[in-house]
Amino acid sequence: MLTTRSFLLRVVPALATLLFALGTAPAAQSARTTAGSRSAFHPQAIESLAPAAPALLVQRHSVWLEVPRDAAGPLEIELVASARPALLAIDVQPPLVQAQPGSLARFTVTFSGRPAFRAAAFTLAFRERAGGTTLGEIPVDLQRGVGGARSTKEAAYATLEALLGEVRGGAYVLGDREEGIAKLEHALEELGESLEAELWARDEFGVIDQNRLDVEKGAEVFHEERECAQKTFDAIRQGEISDEGLRAELLGLIDTLVFADRLLAETAILDALAAGGDAEEIAEAEEHLAEGDALVAAAAAESDLRTVAALLYAAMDGEYRHAWKEAVDSH
Repeated sequence: MLTTRSFLLRVVPALATLLFALGTAPAAQSARTTAGSRSAFHPQAIESLAPAAPALLVQRHSVWLEVPRDAAGPLEIELVASARPALLAIDVQPPLVQAQPGSLARFTVTFSGRPAFRAAAFTLAFRERAGGTTLGEIPVDLQRGVGGARSTKEAAYATLEALLGEVRGGAYVLGDREEGIAKLEHALEELGESLEAELWARDEFGVIDQNRLDVEKGAEVFHEERECAQKTFDAIRQGEISDEGLRAELLGLIDTLVFADRLLAETAILDALAAGGDAEEIAEAEEHLAEGDALVAAAAAESDLRTVAALLYAAMDGEYRHAWKEAVDSH
């Protein structure tokens, strides 16, 4: 029977989580060929890595393939990953398994590294080494999960801080490392300022609300977030970052900040509706939210970084900020 399982991973020290979902797909050659997976979480591996490599993860999975019973003889089978996501290392042991017809070919797969914020998908394929025939596949969906707007931003801060440390240490390819470091430092500073407690609302117990801002000072969060995005784009361009993995991580990080801004605006609108706020102001807030979404969609269709940046700036510190402000002023 084909099954799909989900596994939750910890990120150290970020507050975000990563979700790996391993499932099975129909076999390419035989209806009797099935593939599956079992998982074991190893927290000690993460703890041992944490002091030297913050934000790294280690997750191990046991995967198996039922070899077709009608195979002509023993098969040499390897497990290969297609389109490996940037910043994610995949180790397969043993590299090659010799399996009899009807037996199980078993492998241990270890994922390590820090996958990009953007969702990614790839496939683990059981392949007959001699002929290159795919005998079975396990699709892997990878997405860095997010909680509230604030925890999302805190996770982005931890990741950006870790990336900055790596760039300072000489990692990745930058045409102008000094300029790249300066811009990333500025971006981290701006993101930190957006997390200042005074800009956020608190609940009745005095705990900072994940998705609500101070009604008087909260607009500053959108401005600081936009400044962080701008300095991050500057780091990519002026720092001449050519490393695809680092670029993907930084661009994905900006995406999460856009997500956080939208969540703040949407929460304010929902609160206004629940409170019976002024209908006209709420309608204006909803219009700004929709216009922000349109800008983000336009940015996703662009390849020129300057154009992408301009569209996202207008969404973050323009439409989403206005949507939040209209909503909080409506009641």
